[in-house]
Amino acid sequence: MIRIVQEIFRAVNLVSQTARFSGFAISTAMSMSELTAFLKSGNLQMNEFDALICSSGSEVYYPGIYSEHGNLCPGRDYATHIDYRWGCDGLKKTIRKLMNTHEGGSPHSSSPIEEDTKSSNSHCVSYLINDISKVPFCLLEIKQLISETNETGDTDYEELISETHKTLIMKGVVEKGSEELLRIKDDIVPEGSPLVTYTNAEAKADEIATALKHFSKSSQGM
Repeated sequence: MIRIVQEIFRAVNLVSQTARFSGFAISTAMSMSELTAFLKSGNLQMNEFDALICSSGSEVYYPGIYSEHGNLCPGRDYATHIDYRWGCDGLKKTIRKLMNTHEGGSPHSSSPIEEDTKSSNSHCVSYLINDISKVPFCLLEIKQLISETNETGDTDYEELISETHKTLIMKGVVEKGSEELLRIKDDIVPEGSPLVTYTNAEAKADEIATALKHFSKSSQGM
């Protein structure tokens, strides 16, 4: 995965139309500490990104803007925004109730899930699934932007493709995604859209750059 991030950086610098005016943001379910270790493994610096979206969108960091003693701090405005009417305790109680009542389970029976405290924070409740067959959840898939994503999994990319920005889909990045759980709807990609193009997980910088140039040509014809 880190290789793909590195190749995307190289690819953008190969395209003259994007090299001077591009910014980078990364969105991940990883916590800030996990993302830091991930980027460090590829010799990538935090300040190479304009925004870091961590813990499934519960924290947003802006390198160079919010920091204390050399450490990045979550954006205060965003934290205030998502805190409005956020009921963490109520959410946890509802999930416990769902687990206990699913298929006649008793309050004393072992739960098929457990809270992942390492990945959780004040605005993100993360769970580890011990027995997927007993989990009743449905995963609700809650003009200059280019979104690089994979073709499956927890990317919610069908909601990212709204015909308002450009999307590069990298096939084969994720082998097993959320499609193995119950879903409200399948992944959907608009057919024939000039704002959507593809490459594969093994693509090098020059191949990604070629895909990015596709957007420049599409924009000229729109």
